[in-house]
Amino acid sequence: MDKIGSIAVIGKNGLLGSAFCTSLDRSGATYFSFSSQDLDILSPSSIKQALSLCPNLAVVINCAAYTQVDMAETEMVPATQLNTEAPAHLARYCDSSDLVLVHFSTDYVFNGQQVLPYRETDLPDPINFYGRSKWQGEQSVQYILKRHYIFRIQWLYGPQGSHFVSTMLRLAETRASVSVVDNQFGSPSYSLDIAAYVLDFLRRQAPFGTYHLANSGYCSWFEFACEIFRLKSISVPVHPVSEYPLPAKRPSNGRLDIEKFGLVSGQSPRSWQMALAAFLS
Repeated sequence: MDKIGSIAVIGKNGLLGSAFCTSLDRSGATYFSFSSQDLDILSPSSIKQALSLCPNLAVVINCAAYTQVDMAETEMVPATQLNTEAPAHLARYCDSSDLVLVHFSTDYVFNGQQVLPYRETDLPDPINFYGRSKWQGEQSVQYILKRHYIFRIQWLYGPQGSHFVSTMLRLAETRASVSVVDNQFGSPSYSLDIAAYVLDFLRRQAPFGTYHLANSGYCSWFEFACEIFRLKSISVPVHPVSEYPLPAKRPSNGRLDIEKFGLVSGQSPRSWQMALAAFLS
């Protein structure tokens, strides 16, 4: 990684940011990491003050975001600030400083009504306010900065933070059974895998643009839960349900086509089952 310069990771304490720090530690690369206390991504002056102190900086990886999907339906201002305005501030700084920006988005930029998995060329139509704020953030980055990568990811879990896997394991300890929707489909994605694939992508100096990235293969949330319990030898029954009442709509088809990423990078992300087994072991 050193041949392209040092890296700044923004949002180091989150699910994805911590995975990048772990991967960078393992690689021995030079990097700088920032929490919300170290760098305020809503403040251009704070961004400049923090990043200008990073020697030989070449790449900024933005893992900071507003990720409370249901709360975004009512907390529209903070969702917009973090998911739309902050990426624009970062893109402007990267543009003025000749830096590459890596930014992350979501399958929720689509409405989920398509039959086939979504490709990068499919037209976004956000299904909820969170998805809209992320789509507007994508547009800001694309408009301001040529030297960018946008990775749409989904169903993320990992060692840090709260996510579907940790929720299922917690519910298994307190409930006689668990009900999970079986009509929403996507790809469970291991945060450490996503970080490793993106860092290798940067090493290859792949073409700039938007990419879909996930562990390979698809399942429903119900199938995901069943596999979690199987791998952990948990006997709590999992019941499929057609809907679970939540404030924000979810896409029935959230599947992302990752063929473009594979063709450009030469990488074949391992299956979601293999990644989940590695995480739970």
